[in-house]
Amino acid sequence: MERKHAIWAATALGVLVLVGGSAIAQAPKPVSSGYLGDTAPDTYKILPIAPQPGTIRYEADRKAFLATRSMKDTPRWALAINDVNQFILLKDMSCALGVELTPQNAPRLSAIVTKMAADVSRATNRPKDIYQRKRPYLIDEGAICVPKDPALAASPDYPSGHATWGWSVALVLAELAPDRATQILVRGRAYGESRMVCG
Repeated sequence: MERKHAIWAATALGVLVLVGGSAIAQAPKPVSSGYLGDTAPDTYKILPIAPQPGTIRYEADRKAFLATRSMKDTPRWALAINDVNQFILLKDMSCALGVELTPQNAPRLSAIVTKMAADVSRATNRPKDIYQRKRPYLIDEGAICVPKDPALAASPDYPSGHATWGWSVALVLAELAPDRATQILVRGRAYGESRMVCG
């Protein structure tokens, strides 16, 4: 659970520098409170409950995990590995957007994305903490595209922070570039699907 919170805190701190693709370590800074603060919607009350053992959703999740293990070492697996790095999401959206965004050429957008990371984190952390959903590889054996370590095993699976982050940024970009909205939203969906491919 601490790893999850640390990942989102790091996202909030690092997006401005890392959005251009350079993974330079930054000194700790105060974490933004985001835009919504305590007025944010309670996603625990909005989302469906996490898949429960014995239900159709639970078994469907297991089947999806096992089926996507066949993607290991394919180009789609490589994209899933790339998409693990949340810090370069805007750079990863460049093809869909038709322009590469950096803190230098889009400082206000970079600031918006940095600040909204706290809101995205808040949206996923409460349901994660309540449901404590195990990651799929802890239920069924299978390769995943990141190291299997105790911190990952302790971090709840549902809802996906990566998928929520990718879709949130895609929605902002689609509003800013409506002529590229389809391409942006397709990439945002693929970013979320990378979590399923990754395992």
